[in-house]
Amino acid sequence: MGEGYSMLGFVVVVTLYAVIGLMAAGAIVMARKIPGPKAEQIFYAMFLIIFPTFYLAFAAQLTAIPLAYGIFCAVFDFCMAAYFYTRRAEWSAAWSTSR
Repeated sequence: MGEGYSMLGFVVVVTLYAVIGLMAAGAIVMARKIPGPKAEQIFYAMFLIIFPTFYLAFAAQLTAIPLAYGIFCAVFDFCMAAYFYTRRAEWSAAWSTSR
């Protein structure tokens, strides 16, 4: 196979993982329908525990973590950080009124 095909394959895999990261972030953001900002934060905390377990799954099977998994993580983390940043005022207000 030529160098062009290798580069094309790399671009396709990176694009695929980036799209999966966007879709995962979009699905999690839809959890905003959960009643109340406190419940939403607790949901995110519990859900985000799942992602590091992928690393453990790769290590347990003695396989290499796919290079493109880093692309997924970068896209997902950036989207979630942006979403959390936009929700910070409402979440802070929800916890300060519960005292």
